Amino acid sequence: MAFMNARKRNKRIIIIFVVLISVGLLGTTIPMGFSYIGDYIGGNSQGTAGYSGSTEDKAVQDYLEGVKLMQEEKPDAASEKFASAIKGFEKVLESDPTNLPVLGDLATTYFYSGNVDKAVYYAEKALEIEPKYSTVRLNYARYLFYGKNDADNAIKQLELIEEGDTNYQAAQQLKQEIKSINSQPPLPQNGQPQPDIPEGKK
Repeated sequence: MAFMNARKRNKRIIIIFVVLISVGLLGTTIPMGFSYIGDYIGGNSQGTAGYSGSTEDKAVQDYLEGVKLMQEEKPDAASEKFASAIKGFEKVLESDPTNLPVLGDLATTYFYSGNVDKAVYYAEKALEIEPKYSTVRLNYARYLFYGKNDADNAIKQLELIEEGDTNYQAAQQLKQEIKSINSQPPLPQNGQPQPDIPEGKK
């Protein structure tokens, strides 16, 4: 039962996170695993007019449509779009297995589709190839914290992003956010209130 509650909580966190990203409320803390997503989130999207027809472009488009559908509270349709995006990114990787942006894109899509383990797997794969790929490392920290509730390892990943890196400031902000959330008292197990037993009676 506790496992199911944790899964539901994690899914809710991911949905809220996607909605916030979609409406642009997270500013520089947006996961930027996508090669093209900055243009869309920055307000320069041309919608499907920017779609050139390549497998990778189609996968990115499917991802963006999936996010929109989640925002509109259409989880089944969003799942279909995420599944299509995943299929597209995996097809690109068949012929180009070290394509770093696609590995990062695939990790992010898996995260938003609710498969945190696969998100972690592909982020780690990208970081094995290029340890200084800070965009993926930043997102990897998010997967660990928001998806796995692993604050310690998330912070370790953020500390590997060096000062002067374009993602350094975002890493510092996320680190502060993790520390702030982690410093709050834990919720009671299974959502049940716990009795306040005096220290000497435990």
